[in-house]
Parts: sequence; C-alpha cells; structure tokens
Amino acid sequence: MKAFRKITAALLAVLMLISLTACSDKTEIESTEPLTEAFDSYIRSEKTKIAAPNGPVGFGITKFSVDRAYNYETSFFDSVDEVGTLIKNGGADIAFLPVDYAARVYNETSGAIQLLAVTSLGFYYVVENGEKIQSISDLKGKTVYAAYKGTAYEAVINYILAENSIDPEKDIDLQFKSSDVEVANLSGSEDSVICILPEPYASKVLNNNKSFRRALDFNDEWDKISETPLAQSVIVARTEYINANPDIIKEFISYNKISVNYLNTNTYGAPVFLKESGFCETALLATLLIPALNLSFISGEDMKSAVSSVLTNVYEINVDDAFYYI
Repeated sequence: MKAFRKITAALLAVLMLISLTACSDKTEIESTEPLTEAFDSYIRSEKTKIAAPNGPVGFGITKFSVDRAYNYETSFFDSVDEVGTLIKNGGADIAFLPVDYAARVYNETSGAIQLLAVTSLGFYYVVENGEKIQSISDLKGKTVYAAYKGTAYEAVINYILAENSIDPEKDIDLQFKSSDVEVANLSGSEDSVICILPEPYASKVLNNNKSFRRALDFNDEWDKISETPLAQSVIVARTEYINANPDIIKEFISYNKISVNYLNTNTYGAPVFLKESGFCETALLATLLIPALNLSFISGEDMKSAVSSVLTNVYEINVDDAFYYI
C-alpha cells in the first residue's frame, strides 16, 4: 500500500508538470520540483544488496537488476563460493544459489539464511550427434561425457539413472572432464559423441553444430519419477535482514516474479535484453537458451515441497522447517 501511494504521488506530479507547462511559461525548475520530490521519496536510503553467480543460477535476476537498480544493488560473480561467502558474512542481503549449496549454508550458519523461492528448475541435457538416444534406457552401454565428478550435478545425474534401473558405475561409461567447456568442445572434435551439458553450453553446442540435438531433458526425466519439480536454483536472504525488512522482502519477491515471467514470455524483448546484459553473445543464442533454462518462480508451500524432495532424495541433506520462508 505504501508503494502504491508513492507511485500515485509520482503520477500526480507528472500530471501537475504537464498542467504547469501548458498554462505557463514559468521555468522548468519550478515545474519539476514536485516530480523530483515524489521520486526521491520512493528511493530508499540504503539499497538492498543482491549477489548472484554468472550463468543459469543467476539468469532470472537480469531484468530485475536493471528495472529496480534505484533500490537494489545487484552484483554478479564467476564463483558460487564468492556468493556464498557474501551471504554468510553479511556482504549481501539476498543471494542466488544452487539448492544444495543453500541448504549447506543454512546448516553451517545455524539458520542465518532462509529460502525465499525456487528460481529455476533443471537445466541439464543429453546432447548427441546422431539419433541413438531416444529414451534414458538407451544410455546403457554408451560412453557419455560430463563434467565435475563428485559434485551436485553428478548427484542429480546418478539419481535419475538409478531410478531408471541404470547403475551409473556398471551400466554406463561416464567419462568426467574438468569443465563444461571441455565437454562442449568435444562436439567439434569427434564424429559421434554423447554429452551431458547444462545451459548455456548445451545451447551453444546446438547453435555451433547443427548436427547435434537435445536427446534428453533431465528436467523431463525427473518429472517422470517425482511428483514435485526439480528445484535446482534458489533465492535466499539473511534471516536477520528478513526480520528487519519484511516489506522489502515481499516487494522483492513480487518484482522478481514479474522479471522471471517477462523473460519466459517476451519472445522478442527477452533475448535482446539477455544479450545486452552480457549473458549471451547473440540474441539468436538467447532465443535458444531461454526456454531451455526452465526459469521459474515457486514460493510458499510449493517451494517447500519441491526443495525438500530434492534435498532428501538426491543430496541426502536434512534441514528444519525454519529454512523455508513461507
């Protein structure tokens, strides 16, 4: 309601300015003072600090970070650890993190953060040069390349394989590389290759090599074995900040939901916006990328159900109910 009053005041100021301009030759300084005062009253004295990693985990904040720059200061980092450190030591008020990382921070800090929303679902794909993989069972007996052995991504892959009666150690030859870039580069060095890649690397491979295709979507494969969606990226905030600024948190949730919906539905504007934000080299790549990101905004009890399912079944991490901001 406060925000509404302030916006209304700004609109009235604009109408006053138009009226003064039409009826008088007075100086612009006199006519713009009401508008300046109204806008200044809408800006908070201290901006909310947001930290997000470059890449899919932080994609959903791109439009919001521009639209609300007057009250929110958003910084992007190459490392998830940098973001985690900031939210733990108070250098950020709100952070975008992988779901398992957020749960570990919560447990390590004895509840210093809370989960606000799920911001993206699964964004991992099996891409191949050919038509061999039509279902997940077709991965049996194949050599498949992926990155980051021993990480959360491997945990998701192994869980989905196991739920489909595929032993990750015996039934499939999973070859792990040091990075997604190294896996993506295989698309240009071998005639026939099967890779598991996250976004934006899967879209880059498809954009650069037309003989490759998305054979499997791990998000879809998860839906076949679970009643809740595959929560992969989440938004958290410091518990202390939430308690001190409940109105700002509610405002942030509302605005961020609008930002995500824009990216998902604006066919023409969103790709250009993502390119100009520096996340994509071309608008064409952004056009391929956005639908594959599975950007979402899930809060409340639905968020709790999705996240608790992933944490329990895939990562074997236990958190108490205070982790969830409902």
